[in-house]
Amino acid sequence: MTAHRNEENTEWVSCPSGTLQSYARKYQGIRTTRVVVRGLSTVAALLLVTFGTWYIFRASDSPRKSSEPNYGGIVCSEVRKNAKDYLIGAIDETVRTKIDSHLQSCPLCADYLKQSKSEQASLFVDVNRHLVIDYRRLGTQMRAH
Repeated sequence: MTAHRNEENTEWVSCPSGTLQSYARKYQGIRTTRVVVRGLSTVAALLLVTFGTWYIFRASDSPRKSSEPNYGGIVCSEVRKNAKDYLIGAIDETVRTKIDSHLQSCPLCADYLKQSKSEQASLFVDVNRHLVIDYRRLGTQMRAH
């Protein structure tokens, strides 16, 4: 029913047939749209959080970085981490084989190990020189007593 104003009187007149049902369907459609949008927003937020979490933990769990070269089944950072043990021979044979294969294909790691080896050799010479000097001093001191 709707009100019609008339100069003389105000009275309610019946709505045309189907008007209220039309308004109800329109309101129901708006309400359904709101429910669907809220639901989809929640699902999208959950997917975003899930993907973000997976991406962060996948990156941190990975033993090697994808940007590192992988020659012989071992990446450069692992070769450098094991360099000292490799040079003194205190490394597992499977790791040694992987490093040997890596060094044949990776000039950066080969140079790194070559430099480490020369530094180790110069350190060894310095230690030996100090030991010889200390040994001579000890011998001199023992003869004096």
